[in-house]
Amino acid sequence: MKNFIIIVLVALSLGIQAQGTITGKVFDSKTGEPAEYATVAVLNVSDSSVVTGTLTEPNGSFSVKVANGRYLVRVSYIGYK
Repeated sequence: MKNFIIIVLVALSLGIQAQGTITGKVFDSKTGEPAEYATVAVLNVSDSSVVTGTLTEPNGSFSVKVANGRYLVRVSYIGYK
C-alpha cells in the first residue's frame, strides 16, 4: 500500500466576499517525491458534498479559492490507497 503526505496551508484574505485560499503540497510518504496531477477535492464539512477541486502541479503543489469556512480536503491519486 502506498501512502502520501499532504501539507496544507490555509491563507485567508479579508475581502468583500470573505474568500480564502487553501494551498498545499502532496508528497509520497515513502519516496518524498511530489504527487503530480493528484486530484484535490474540497468538501463541505456538514455533508461531505464537493465544494470545488483542482489537480496538483508537477511539483505536488495546489491552490484552491474558497469562501471562508471549515472544509475537508480529500486527495486521491491513481495507484494509491
